[in-house]
Amino acid sequence: MSEEIEQTAPKSPEDQILEYTQSKRRSLIESLTKNNSQPDDRGDKMVLLSALDGMDRATLTKMRIKTDDKQANATSQAATAIAQLLNTVVPKQLERFDESRTAPMLDNDFPLPTFIEGETITGTQGGDYAEFMKKFPDEIQGENTNVQ
Repeated sequence: MSEEIEQTAPKSPEDQILEYTQSKRRSLIESLTKNNSQPDDRGDKMVLLSALDGMDRATLTKMRIKTDDKQANATSQAATAIAQLLNTVVPKQLERFDESRTAPMLDNDFPLPTFIEGETITGTQGGDYAEFMKKFPDEIQGENTNVQ
């Protein structure tokens, strides 16, 4: 549908300028490559390459713009769908905070953890691997008792 609009809409001044420059490049390229031959003069070759490069850049830029437009449209559609989905949630369906409920508590039978000295300290402390491993009992270290 957007392509139909593009075909019937009047062309902007920028589009008219782009068409004009592209047509001039095309006619220059055709004149330099008459009868499918390549120019012999180095200057003509540079002009030909420059004209071809300009056409390529313009075409790639138009393709990139179309792709960006499609991506923006897809993102907009996704955002609209998500907004519609989020608007379908009725506030009454949401769970309300019930002040009469008590917080769950652990039984007294649950064993309390045993902490190693420094285990609950926050922040960074200096030291190396050997000093760190000295804080743990030998059974935790396993076979790595020969720490240097």
